[in-house]
Amino acid sequence: MDLHVLMKQAKQLGVKARWASNQLDDPVSLEILGEAAIGAIVVSQYSPEVDTPQNKVFVEKWHKKLKDTKYPGQGEPAGFQTAACSFSKP
Repeated sequence: MDLHVLMKQAKQLGVKARWASNQLDDPVSLEILGEAAIGAIVVSQYSPEVDTPQNKVFVEKWHKKLKDTKYPGQGEPAGFQTAACSFSKP
């Protein structure tokens, strides 16, 4: 990917830049970039399948509060509610 080449060459040339992309959230990209990925900002869609204790709690709270919605995932009409649930007080 061109972004990988750009980021790696910038790192080699000593360019100090903060990169932001929605293309850097996979293990292959991180392996390719190595040290060049440090400090990058990754924008990605939320996945309810993330297997962490924090995400399990979030999904449970989502279903408890918003019973009429399928799940907090991409493409759902309730997508805007995800942020509200994430940042509201319990």
